Amino acid sequence: MTDKREAFCQYYNIHGNATKAALEAGYSKNTAYSSGHRLLKKDEIKKRLSELAEERSLLAKVTIKEIIEEYARIAFSDIKEIYNDNGELKSVKELDSDTSRAISSIKTRKVTDGDGEVSYIEEYKFYDKQKALEKLKDYIGNPTEEAPTEQEEDYTRINIKIV
Repeated sequence: MTDKREAFCQYYNIHGNATKAALEAGYSKNTAYSSGHRLLKKDEIKKRLSELAEERSLLAKVTIKEIIEEYARIAFSDIKEIYNDNGELKSVKELDSDTSRAISSIKTRKVTDGDGEVSYIEEYKFYDKQKALEKLKDYIGNPTEEAPTEQEEDYTRINIKIV
């Protein structure tokens, strides 16, 4: 394997984007898209990427499949799943695993109004669905002109008043 192809494999192993990996490995900007996808079809590249993925999963104890499944849980989570049939918020123990894994945090605040009535405000934060969809798209092999960037987690915030 040439040094350039090895570099492509190493970069592809990092982010899973063939176009970006080809650019980083030194392929022309004009041909990076086609070069990246052509390389992915070569047996020696497939074999090397498989070796790198195995090494990475052994180190991290996580597989690409597990990462994709986790992004899918977030991307396809349904806010309706946090409510029961009566429209009341489910307890955390009642949430199915996929829904609870799409929630990044839950905060409860005790609020007393002017009449002394106490209520509790539940604040659920879900991981950002759009970012999860973008990451899934990148893993599935639908590269974009611009490489995905790592950013701070964004959240969707939902406030619910329980009386």
